Amino acid sequence: MFMSSSRICRVGAVILVALGLHLAVPSDAAEAPVIQMGTKASEVMVMKIAVSDLRRSLDFYTQVVGLKEFTLPGIARPNIEDGSKVGNLYLNYSGSPADPFLSLMRMKDVTPTAESAKVAWICFKVADARAVLNRAEAAGAPIIMDATKFLGVVAGLIRDPDGYTVELTQAETAKAAGAMAPDGQPE
Repeated sequence: MFMSSSRICRVGAVILVALGLHLAVPSDAAEAPVIQMGTKASEVMVMKIAVSDLRRSLDFYTQVVGLKEFTLPGIARPNIEDGSKVGNLYLNYSGSPADPFLSLMRMKDVTPTAESAKVAWICFKVADARAVLNRAEAAGAPIIMDATKFLGVVAGLIRDPDGYTVELTQAETAKAAGAMAPDGQPE
């Protein structure tokens, strides 16, 4: 059974409201905001993690990891300065919702624990893993593994404020970076 697009929109809005998100959808469906869905037919678009403090996690992922915050059309940004109990913040390297992103979620009555954080491992490709590890150390983030060379990459591991493992991977060689020759084939 298929649902009409207006029915899907209403169901989606109910889910977002249940999660504590504020959706600004005009009554006229022709004016509804559109979220661009990537640049490829199939791709990973979002990784969502529950966090205990939106401000603390935002600072970690922007100041240490180097991500940029952006907003999604029609979804109000939560006021994180007032200790907001619910909301989502969206982050990636480009600052565009068209690219894959990390969603930091603060949900009502859901707080990650050290035990629950063990089930997620977030990996970022970075230009300089050692520089990110240095920023993490300066910010007081636990370093799990210092920058280590392995199969053409340099990787390091840190913990975010809620205990999630964050892997920082830097391509050490052009082949590991996915460099292409002029004919479009991997070098």
